[in-house]
Amino acid sequence: MKKIISTVLILMSCTLAFSQDDEIITIIPEMTRYWQKAEPNKIDGQWNFETKTGVEKLFFGDFNAKVEFFLLPSFESSYGFRLIENADGSYAIEAMRIGNYDEVEASTSKKYPSFGVPAEVAFFVFSDEKLSQEIGRFNGEMWAKRSKERLELYRVDKTIAPVTDAFAEKLYTKIVSSIATAQDELKSKDILVDGMAVTFRCIVGDDLWTFKYHGPEGEFLQLTELCTRIVNDIEAGTFKESSYPWI
Repeated sequence: MKKIISTVLILMSCTLAFSQDDEIITIIPEMTRYWQKAEPNKIDGQWNFETKTGVEKLFFGDFNAKVEFFLLPSFESSYGFRLIENADGSYAIEAMRIGNYDEVEASTSKKYPSFGVPAEVAFFVFSDEKLSQEIGRFNGEMWAKRSKERLELYRVDKTIAPVTDAFAEKLYTKIVSSIATAQDELKSKDILVDGMAVTFRCIVGDDLWTFKYHGPEGEFLQLTELCTRIVNDIEAGTFKESSYPWI
């Protein structure tokens, strides 16, 4: 009995963990913890956005930048940045964040409520196959509607900071190198049901490299923390290249 109840609660936690549903699910294809792909940067002269999720397209849906960083927390606002080259050849980092996350989550959750099952009755509910399927179908429909409307309501706040060519090149090289050697660093493809999911993307020659990691560890956790600090510093107006001597 205890084993059955534990299994039910684990299944429930897996469902509830994906608060941003399709974003978490599609950010790591095949539901492994990490995934990478090299593909053409352009197809028939058009930017290739195939690996970008709905929220990523809100951030980076107009063009592919030399470097793109995107972080999707479990229950907080998404944020990221891109390294852009200006028309005069200079560089800048554009930090981005969903500025109205809490309001949108509250309004869409109220408009499209999901059906929660208290732990004390979970066993009885999920023992009824027809009832459990109906709950799953209902919640799936609500989450799909909630996800679609979120994308229509989210506001992306942007802050730009100029950077030197040297800093831009070092940041680019660091991320390209990390993606190129990822398979040598990563050991496990076990699945997580919660935690942040991160995307690193860069242009290499005519290709677009994308690396997605759910629950980053080791070098990629350090890289995630570095990129997060860059976003926070730019937004706070305290960004200084001299504060990043290790890049």
